[in-house]
Amino acid sequence: MPKAWIAGLGLAIAVWSCSEPASQAAVDGVSVAAVTLTPMDSLNDAIQANPNDVPNLVKRGRMHFQTANLPYALADIKAALAIDSNDHDAMVFMGELMILKNRSRTSKDLWQRCIDVHPESVPCRLKLAELYSIVFEYDKALQLIDEALAIDPDAALAYYLKGLIVRDHKSDTLRALAYIQKAIDLEPTYWEALDMAAHLYSLNGSSIAVGYYQRMLAINPGDGATLYKLGMFYLGQKDWNRALEIFTESVERYPNDAESLYNLGFIHLELALLKPAREYFTRCLQVNALNYRAYYGRGFTWERGGDLSNAAADYRKALEYNPIHEASQIALRRVMDKVEQ
Repeated sequence: MPKAWIAGLGLAIAVWSCSEPASQAAVDGVSVAAVTLTPMDSLNDAIQANPNDVPNLVKRGRMHFQTANLPYALADIKAALAIDSNDHDAMVFMGELMILKNRSRTSKDLWQRCIDVHPESVPCRLKLAELYSIVFEYDKALQLIDEALAIDPDAALAYYLKGLIVRDHKSDTLRALAYIQKAIDLEPTYWEALDMAAHLYSLNGSSIAVGYYQRMLAINPGDGATLYKLGMFYLGQKDWNRALEIFTESVERYPNDAESLYNLGFIHLELALLKPAREYFTRCLQVNALNYRAYYGRGFTWERGGDLSNAAADYRKALEYNPIHEASQIALRRVMDKVEQ
């Protein structure tokens, strides 16, 4: 990383000492601290030196976007396009920003002009294809995707988008999976494609989904969303042991994961382990006191254990937060009938 050493007299001095760390030295009794420039600092310096540097304006705009600073991102891209209205990357990014501002027609016009100015542009074709797919103009989207693949046969995003369109437009899951798998073959760490493949296989209860989730966890160990999806797959298969293992790992990593706590309560209830089930439902409610399902689940553990008073209290609490929860309505009537007998 570039470092600048600034002394009290305003001179830039580099001092290396075998007895002191590089980040802190002393020159004639004056402390000299190292200042590490961030990537944003470096871009700011480059743009200050050359205000008409369009590529750096686009880079800085994207950096602002990554930190959720939309106004600054927009300012940089407007500046870039004012300098060069036909810059490819600036047109791509401005279209993305216009989507966020609900100006999809502006995005459409920008990306179409990008294709006209840059006939070999794959990114502009795929951006426009995504936009057409959102408004259900699937044939136009597919035409753009096929054009992109003719230009770049290894465009993983093109295969992924084609898979999504085939799924939504043709309802052909097998063909969709083939395209999505092609995207993964081209980019083995393609997160969205791995996630979609896992999702589509899980819809059919196929254990192939597990392999995709495991690949995702190998890429990003302990990812909360992936752990949850894998746990839910096992839960749907009633593979209680594996579901317990995954949800337990999830709450160990994320103690406030209310849904995983609830699922652990549910699984223990299915296994007739009332005390641990009750404890997990209680922990879930400590994280999210409005979870009516957890009140219902805990109420059921009380009822199963013969504690009708606490069962009724929890069922009432569930109905307080969701008055139309039919299971709690039935359970409360059932408990009150037992009390009256």
